[in-house]
Amino acid sequence: MVTHPDAVERAVISSAATYPQPQPDVAWPFGMGALHAEIQWDENSTTIVDINPDEQKWLEATQIPLTVIVGMNDTSELPSFPGQKGSNRFTIAQNWVSDMALFARENGFESQFQFEMIPGAGHSLIGLLPHSQEALFR
Repeated sequence: MVTHPDAVERAVISSAATYPQPQPDVAWPFGMGALHAEIQWDENSTTIVDINPDEQKWLEATQIPLTVIVGMNDTSELPSFPGQKGSNRFTIAQNWVSDMALFARENGFESQFQFEMIPGAGHSLIGLLPHSQEALFR
């Protein structure tokens, strides 16, 4: 969404562990900062990665109807990643939606992102699928 907002009409994110934060000082894929790295896949194959996130595309992404769905019981501790605010899928998702709304407001936009918590659900594709489908097709 934040790299190709023109290609997305509506979206649902269900129980992700990380989100790209609207922070220019945190490198992609965890933030809006540039990533310049060399990835060695094996001893004969190296790829140079040069990613420079575009802040304007991030703002455009905030205009896409997005529902972030997480089960209220999805509270298992996760490893810490740069820029992530929270220690489980529930709090990380809730904080990301809030941070993206603030980012949009600070730039004169109203975010179209919604956070939806599902009571009684944990980290379950089957348990969240009906909610994801409903959000995508409303």
